[in-house]
Amino acid sequence: MDDLIRRIEDTVLSEPKSPWRRVGNWGIGGMRAIGYSDCSRYIMVETSDGRGLFDCKTGEKILRDRSKHKDRELELLCDGFGPIEGHSVRMSGLHGGGLPLFASDGWAIEIISSWPKTQVLLIEPGSWLFGAKYGKPDNFQKIWSGYEICGCGFSYSGETLCIGESSDLVIYSKSE
Repeated sequence: MDDLIRRIEDTVLSEPKSPWRRVGNWGIGGMRAIGYSDCSRYIMVETSDGRGLFDCKTGEKILRDRSKHKDRELELLCDGFGPIEGHSVRMSGLHGGGLPLFASDGWAIEIISSWPKTQVLLIEPGSWLFGAKYGKPDNFQKIWSGYEICGCGFSYSGETLCIGESSDLVIYSKSE
């Protein structure tokens, strides 16, 4: 286990390999939670000052809503607006919850917390974080390192990967 921890710590932070590409990187103050729309097209961000909606494929900010909305944070839900009006979005954030850690095509992420830092590892299909211990592939990249992760995971389609911390949102999408 010590070898794996040392390997993770020694791995250089890098952009994900193909087919992944960064499509968005937004500074967002006071982030409290993130969640994907059921159709996987949008990522919603809930902050201390409202909600934001981003396109998962392009990384573009679609809408910003600073109006008061029903607080459902303890339910791990947020009411949709704009193109997802009338839908509830499952959220991951300061009060818990989680986003998918696996995509159907074999990509996976591991969120490694070693106080005070948290690291996100992107694991290639056919690999496993503990693979080396069992003579199996263990190919991964360290794609994020920070202090206050709010949510991290794949969209339900597996075509997008988002990492949200208290001050930033990073959106990765698969190349077509």
